[in-house]
Amino acid sequence: MDQVAYIASSESSPTPNQPEPEPEGITRGYSLVHLAGRFGTLIGLAVMLVYFSVRSDVFLTQQNLLNILSATALLGIAAAGLTVTLVLFEFDLSIGWVATAAGVFAAGIAVDHGTLVGFGAGIATGLVVGLVNGLVVTRLNVHALIATLAMGTILQGLIFGYRGGAQISGGLPSSFSSIGRNELVGVRMTVWIMLVVMLLLWALLRHTPLGRRMYAVGGNATAARLSGINIRRTRVIAFATSGVLASLAGVLLASNLNAGNPTAGLGLLLEAFTACFIGAATLRDGEFHIPGTLIGVLILGVLANGLVLTGVPASWQTIIRGIVLITAVAFSGLMRRSAES
Repeated sequence: MDQVAYIASSESSPTPNQPEPEPEGITRGYSLVHLAGRFGTLIGLAVMLVYFSVRSDVFLTQQNLLNILSATALLGIAAAGLTVTLVLFEFDLSIGWVATAAGVFAAGIAVDHGTLVGFGAGIATGLVVGLVNGLVVTRLNVHALIATLAMGTILQGLIFGYRGGAQISGGLPSSFSSIGRNELVGVRMTVWIMLVVMLLLWALLRHTPLGRRMYAVGGNATAARLSGINIRRTRVIAFATSGVLASLAGVLLASNLNAGNPTAGLGLLLEAFTACFIGAATLRDGEFHIPGTLIGVLILGVLANGLVLTGVPASWQTIIRGIVLITAVAFSGLMRRSAES
């Protein structure tokens, strides 16, 4: 009897190698917080859709929803490229100036050499800038924030030095505005281009060795290097991808405006970061990923459109976007720390 009692008591008490289970209330509370963190942005999007549809009769019309997609397509392209660098926890602050420069150079060159050459030159601008950013960060060991901010300043000077910094609109070929303004089955071509870009980058990051290397570098660069991953090459590819997609957004913006404006793409920087950080707090624990970025882009599009339809002053729209960015960054950081703990 004594042996049976000893065995029963030893089985009922935790062993030194087996920690006591957390109280049920704590586990349930953590699960609720975890679920709210993962799906909070989707719930917020649903709440906005309901609220704006009640406040405005035209919000949920087909034409208005298509307008939201058209208005956010270029942001989605730029944010998708930015997501690739953020996966490696590198920050590209030059994307606004890259987009602007690509649009200005595309328009200027199209005047003299045609639309195709102009578009090619605009995309090449982003590729060159992205490669330079990557090489400065990896070879000269300059922090990405400083390197890309300096590159943005350099591009600013080049833009305002090109053709006197004037907007380029006269003499553009009639085909220059075709891609930015044409539609396919009632949807702007820019929307289809955004969806294709998102799909390709999602496949790259999730289903290719390069994508797995990028996530490995972003997760633990030291461990990635010890496992044989070429960190420098991976980072250069990420910056080049960001540059190319920022320039693609800029070229399409110039096509949409039918002009090369020297400040047109600057607004993409803040909104792209906001979309990416909203995405990092969506479905995953503080991890940047393409589906999350797409959701972030849609949230910003719905918010901007709804605020206009409900008559919110422009000054408050800007304030609200800033608050959304702070909230997204704080929330994604909280989710990442929660996952690590």
